[in-house]
This record gives sequence, C-alpha cells and structure tokens, in this order.
Amino acid sequence: MDKETLRQYRALKREIAMLEESIEKLQEQLNEVPVVKGKVQSSMKDFPYVRTHVTVEQSDPVEAERILKRIRIKKARKKAAEEQLLRIEQYIQSIPDSTDRLIFDLVFIQGKTYRDVGVLLNMEFSNVGKRINRKLSTKN
Repeated sequence: MDKETLRQYRALKREIAMLEESIEKLQEQLNEVPVVKGKVQSSMKDFPYVRTHVTVEQSDPVEAERILKRIRIKKARKKAAEEQLLRIEQYIQSIPDSTDRLIFDLVFIQGKTYRDVGVLLNMEFSNVGKRINRKLSTKN
C-alpha cells in the first residue's frame, strides 16, 4: 500500500455516491423509454393454425439497450471502487499498533491534516508524517 492509494479513499467515497446517483437517474430514464408498436407473426391457438399478424407494444429496444449498457458500465466502475475502498480499509485495520492505526484512520479516512492529528494525539505533527512513512516503508 502506498500514500497515493490511501489518499484515494475520500475521492472513492465521493465517486461511489455519484455513481449511485447516476445509476438511479439512468434507471428512471429506463422506465421512461418510449413505447413502440410493431407487428409480429403468430398462429391461431386452435386448429387450423392459420398465420396471423399481431400488434405488440414494447419499450424502444435500441434506446433501452443504450441505457442498460450505461448502467452496466457504471455498476462495474462502482464495484471496482468499492473493492479498492475495502482494500484500503482492510490495510488500515491490519496495522497492529493502535496509535499508527489511529493516525492512518484520521489522516486517510477522515481527511485530517498532520497538524490536526498531532494536536489530537498530543505529538509533534512531524512525528505523524514520520510514523506514516515508517509504516508504509515496512509493510507492503
């Protein structure tokens, strides 16, 4: 794990929320796809099975497929973002030292500055950065 990956946590949370909203809007669009009429061939239910034409109504298949494709793409991206989010959370939870784990949580999950974390934990803010760097260089 590296700092750049850890720093993605808050952006990933925002991205997931935006993707959920976008998927919801696409679902609404899918429900509003215009209905088209067409004729299909069928046969009578009883003998003699005479060929007939029946008018059917369905959602515009081209428009519906276009929207469904966009939904699939957004769901796949959301799943990838959630998996990356989980990896970051698991990494932080796997840190054995409680102070280091708390520092990582405050900095990368909650988005606090080194200075704020130093004040909260009663340590020099430079030590916050040193502890993060030391942990990242020893545990990959």
